[in-house]
Amino acid sequence: MASGSRSSPTEPLSVGNVVSTGFQLYRANAKQYLGIALISVGWSLLPILALIALAIIAAAVGGATGEPAAGIGFFVLAFVVVIVLAVYCFAKSLANSALISRLAFSEISNQSEDFLASRRFVDSRKWSFLFTQILVGLIAGGAVIAFYIVLGILFAATVAASGGFGGSGGNSGVAAIFGLLIFVLVIAALVFFLWLGARLFGAEVPLAVEAQSSASQSIGRFWNLTKGNAWRIVLVLLVAVLVTLPIILVSQLLASIPQAIVENGVASGSATVTTLAILSALISYAVSVLLNLLVLPFWQVIKSVVYYDLRNRREGLGLQFRDR
Repeated sequence: MASGSRSSPTEPLSVGNVVSTGFQLYRANAKQYLGIALISVGWSLLPILALIALAIIAAAVGGATGEPAAGIGFFVLAFVVVIVLAVYCFAKSLANSALISRLAFSEISNQSEDFLASRRFVDSRKWSFLFTQILVGLIAGGAVIAFYIVLGILFAATVAASGGFGGSGGNSGVAAIFGLLIFVLVIAALVFFLWLGARLFGAEVPLAVEAQSSASQSIGRFWNLTKGNAWRIVLVLLVAVLVTLPIILVSQLLASIPQAIVENGVASGSATVTTLAILSALISYAVSVLLNLLVLPFWQVIKSVVYYDLRNRREGLGLQFRDR
């Protein structure tokens, strides 16, 4: 961790300062944050690796016994075990991601805490982090479902007003009105989802930082802090995306290379399509994992800086890292 002597901001941060502060924290603690991110990504990869291993074992069992049903039965049973493992691994991955946020908040607020104590704190709340993500997913999913229901109703009304799919005997004026309503709905939905994303952006940070906080309390806490500041957070997110854009472009370029290899291999007949396709998928997946490893600490730090700035704006500088 960088020296705690660096003074923390005492004035509300501008949009640019939020991102620059996050970048400085990331750069000063890159080794530590990337190490934690590697553990977080490793936990998320473990169920996938286990599933691949089980598929290989199931195929071997089916081949050794001469009964494919035996291999399938083994795979189904093992798949249930992998699902349970995946839930645990996802919770551990979220806890490690939250550890970055906790350490970043500790530094920006000039309140030191032992690394092992921070790890124990977030690990003890891994199931709460998982529940927080589930609740956020339900909120976002509910909003998406509501959007598609309204969109479906308007689309059906537009088709009916146009005289059905045959397009005869309809009222073109009414159909145009419904078409305009669909356009307005899409624009309104875009604005709403940007606003909702900002209100839920750092929903897990209070859980990672504050001593007394459950999953629902953490979401409510961040929701209250973002009241009146949602569009500032949207701007922060846009600037942060621009900062990470070069990494995204490079990753897209690297991910396109395997596809070119597959096409050249198929054209030259140098290897089977299946082998090249598997190789392409593995390389592309490795690139995506590397990208996640690089950007995960940055986004977790940005969440902490946003959370600090929101508390600074609404509550002043009387911040308490933990009840002592």
